[in-house]
Amino acid sequence: MNKRTFRILLIAGWALFAAAVAAQFLTRPYLPEQLRDFLASEHQEVLAQGFSASAAAAALILVFSVATQVGLLLLKRWARACYAAVLALDYLYLFVFGRPYVMSATGYALGSMNAALSGFLLALMYFTPLKSLFEHEQDLI
Repeated sequence: MNKRTFRILLIAGWALFAAAVAAQFLTRPYLPEQLRDFLASEHQEVLAQGFSASAAAAALILVFSVATQVGLLLLKRWARACYAAVLALDYLYLFVFGRPYVMSATGYALGSMNAALSGFLLALMYFTPLKSLFEHEQDLI
């Protein structure tokens, strides 16, 4: 595995995330009526709460995640540890603020593939020769 392949896998993760979000919104009309009603009531409840602790935590994790992804793309030393922290924070967020959530099969499949790819990238960065790319500062190319 080389830098180019790692970067392609990283970008594939971004594409999977975008596809999962798009699939979730585009397939919503095909859900049974009861599930669509549940999603609508959840959406109204979130809007009524305004900017909550959950939203603030999600925004902070998002900013941290984007900065980490840029660091990974540039093969920065700090990005490897930050990536592990971002993944841990994502799951901690779900544990603390998680609520019942409805997803279409397509959105769930794409999200699951993204989660698997995230774990694969983490393993590559820590347990393969690719880890040497993160032990020394790299040129941009």
